[in-house]
Amino acid sequence: MSRRIINVGLALLLGVVLTLPAFAQGVQTGTLNGTIKAEDGSLLPGVTVTATSPSMQGSRTVISGGTGSWVLRNLPPGDYTVTFELEGMGTVQSSVKASLGRTTPLNIEMSVAVQEETIIVTGETPGVLADSQVSTVYSFEEVNNLPIFGRSPQAIAQLSPGLSTNTPNAGQLTISGGFAYDNVFLIDGVDANDNLFGTAGPTFIEDAIADLQVLTSGISSEYGRFTGGVINVITKSGGNEFSGTVRRDLSNSGWRERNGLEVQNDADEPSGPTSELDSATLGGYFLKDKIWFFGARRENSSSDLQTFSVTGLPKPTSQVQDRTEIKLTGNIQDKHQIQVQDTDRTATGVRSSFGFSNTPQTLRTRTDPATLQVQRYSGVLTSSIFAELQLSEKTFQFNNTHGKNAPSGAAAALNADGTVNQAFVADSPFFDFFASGTFSHWNAPYFDGSDPEDRNNEQLAASLSYFLDSASSGSHDLKFGYEDFSSFRTGGNSQSPTDFVMSSDVVVDADGNVILGPNNEPTADWIPGASGAWNFIPNRNAEIELNTESFYVNDRWQLNDHWSFNLGFRAEDVGGKSDTGIVTVDTDALVPRMAASYDLRGDGKHRFDVTYAEYAGKYSESQFAANTDVGNPPGLAYIFIGPAGTGLDYAPAFDFNNTLGNNYVIVGACDGTQNIFVADGLSSPTVEEVTLAYGTELKRGGFLKLVYTDRSYKDFVEDFVQVASTEIIVQGVSAGTFSNVIFDNTNALSRDYQALQAIFRYRLTDNWTVDANFTHQLKNEGNFEGEGTNTPGSSSIFGDYQEALIEESHFPVANLDDYQENRVRAWTNYNLDMGRGGNLNFGLLVNFDSGRSLEYVDTNVPLTQLQRDAIALAGYVDRLTTSANDIKFNGQTQDFGDSTTFNMSVNYQLPLFKDIRVWLKADMINIFNDDSQISGEDDVVADFNGPLNTLGLPTTFNNRSDTGDAKSTGHFVAPREYRFTVGFRF
Repeated sequence: MSRRIINVGLALLLGVVLTLPAFAQGVQTGTLNGTIKAEDGSLLPGVTVTATSPSMQGSRTVISGGTGSWVLRNLPPGDYTVTFELEGMGTVQSSVKASLGRTTPLNIEMSVAVQEETIIVTGETPGVLADSQVSTVYSFEEVNNLPIFGRSPQAIAQLSPGLSTNTPNAGQLTISGGFAYDNVFLIDGVDANDNLFGTAGPTFIEDAIADLQVLTSGISSEYGRFTGGVINVITKSGGNEFSGTVRRDLSNSGWRERNGLEVQNDADEPSGPTSELDSATLGGYFLKDKIWFFGARRENSSSDLQTFSVTGLPKPTSQVQDRTEIKLTGNIQDKHQIQVQDTDRTATGVRSSFGFSNTPQTLRTRTDPATLQVQRYSGVLTSSIFAELQLSEKTFQFNNTHGKNAPSGAAAALNADGTVNQAFVADSPFFDFFASGTFSHWNAPYFDGSDPEDRNNEQLAASLSYFLDSASSGSHDLKFGYEDFSSFRTGGNSQSPTDFVMSSDVVVDADGNVILGPNNEPTADWIPGASGAWNFIPNRNAEIELNTESFYVNDRWQLNDHWSFNLGFRAEDVGGKSDTGIVTVDTDALVPRMAASYDLRGDGKHRFDVTYAEYAGKYSESQFAANTDVGNPPGLAYIFIGPAGTGLDYAPAFDFNNTLGNNYVIVGACDGTQNIFVADGLSSPTVEEVTLAYGTELKRGGFLKLVYTDRSYKDFVEDFVQVASTEIIVQGVSAGTFSNVIFDNTNALSRDYQALQAIFRYRLTDNWTVDANFTHQLKNEGNFEGEGTNTPGSSSIFGDYQEALIEESHFPVANLDDYQENRVRAWTNYNLDMGRGGNLNFGLLVNFDSGRSLEYVDTNVPLTQLQRDAIALAGYVDRLTTSANDIKFNGQTQDFGDSTTFNMSVNYQLPLFKDIRVWLKADMINIFNDDSQISGEDDVVADFNGPLNTLGLPTTFNNRSDTGDAKSTGHFVAPREYRFTVGFRF
């Protein structure tokens, strides 16, 4: 009776799952396969192959086919015992590890039974060699024993070759020369990316991560929507034994040395409160081999008292964040499995709007909730057919609680008597250029709490795998898959609760220092022709949906002992529209993925791979919503032309309707719905990739793999300024006539990547392992960056006023910002078992990084007369501003120094009672305190006294006084720091 109740309950749960609205991609399990032969080399069909593991509910069984081939799919990563049985033959048993996202071969030879015994065999080809995909896999224990900051998916992935953290924004990675915003972070099959920046969303708990895989090239058709790579994470799932962790991570700015910038400025030693990160996990079972559970909780609160950089005023910030994960796994007769997971994150923080905010009035309280939900079914339908179905949803919101009831609009700026409405002033953010030239934000928080921004997605994925074993053509492991992925962005990107952002200078003393008023605010200095305002009229809660439907086929074909192939393609159909009915994209793509592998001796010890792949990039709202008002608030730009004055009560400065005199003039307007257009068939960028690899097996389970990767981009998304124009009407007022802009694909730009990789592992003893990888970029160059600080998926100036902006001066081919000539990651773990005295583990991580290579540039150079004449002759109705030139100098770059850091960790576990162990960890980062400068300023001064080109622009330059100097902490290696962890495990 109890079994019937369980089966009915799980069937009902499956019914609920199948009615949910969304799905995922990729591979979240491991696969084992192989060929079984007799001693004389003949193939053995009909062998019963049974796999068991503590990581898996129950057991899995298949029968070898006509050529002795077999495959076991959907195996949770872990250590497996595989048993081979055939009447008349001796039973064989082998231990093997199933790795995340990989197919690991296990080839067996059976002999005629002479007595009742089981033959135990060991050793198999490492999964990294048997896979034509270039990938690395990291387990929880391996990561836990290393001195890695944060243990986030992004931090763990940094151990891998083929990538770099030379990115425009924190938390990003660039993989194989790809855009930093165009990777896929998968958490249990769910696309957990931030929709715009491509960073890993905050829906993970570090102690819940079981395994992480980084795919950098040769990636199969099972993955899509990227031009960089894939970071594939799975979390724990419980088991037939109860286990868990309780952990507290401690850090303190006082436990680090001064960073390079602090040393340069002779700043005081850092100090601050201790930050505590608490986490706990618990996994186990309700019914052994039937229903498992896993739960995790993470709590973090921190506060800090710093100072604003320009004003020197106190800057108190705080953050409270909680995350919770719950997962249930159900097993039906060892053939069908259901998994349901929910992760929730709440976060409330007090922070300033920007790094350049400079008064306490800019601080705001913001809540950023996020969720991740997954429902997954997998089942063995027949001995040859396997099915998977996954539904998921990710939500994330920026919820700024500031200014929901603020007066808005030009009419609200002045009272009926002509005086300034101080309620309007109190909620209007101000920008200014201090006398020192520093851009600063003050007076009120930025953005608007009545216009929260959502970045969500929904996924539906289904696949059917079929194993075909033929004596004439070998074995085929076929997989047919479908994915329906929709990303949503909601929000008009309201910049201010009053709809106005003010711009003024501030009053300074003779030394250029800001003079603060009684409320510790600067005093506005209204200068005709220099001060002004932006009036944004957002469509609050505007929404866009970008939908990508994908179908893929993948065939893992084992022809014989020497030759194997991985053949597939991925077809995508993409459509997008806003809530107002504006179509943003309507296109399709077909990208092949092919690999051929040759095993030199047929034993897996020497293998050669060649792959050809094309990847179609993600459809980001930052690129494919430009012609909508989602994230693009329409607005007017004003210049103040009234009489000079000072103060926040100076009425002419808030007289946008010119009721008190002629105080403002409209000088610009933006409304993407009126003069921005999308070309028919506009698609995301694509990449063509060729990979060559050789791998060899070493003793003691080690390996060496050498890889060459060549990538070339095409179909760049670019905006083109047209001679044709449109009159922009904003709130019934004509703002003037402006050039049309059309977004289209182009192959006139370039972005090319070539690199060598070496990946190595060796086990010196049973307790001592060594891992290392090396990446050497032969080429990472082009003239299209496609992203910048806070501007993912951005266009370049190519195609804009092309009569006056040319490749030689404005977009020459040079090393891209993410270029890094050499990168090494090497680590070792030594484990010392002291019996009842506990367990001691030593971890050492060595990082070598080439310094940045930055292109020299002179920004804001006035247009030459030749440029002005060319623009006028072409007939553009609006003109480039007088400071529109960012001049580059034939791809010349400034190269900064290399760095080498050593990080060490010591882990100690002491058994207390039964399986309960107390655990202590100490990390020392940058042991020798390498303080190398690895980046710096790249600004120079164009030399108009030297040679000039056909547009009268300089081709040579002179250094500024600060060219090459370090201006931020990111220009230096992170200094020596200590971190500590204490906890319990069982």
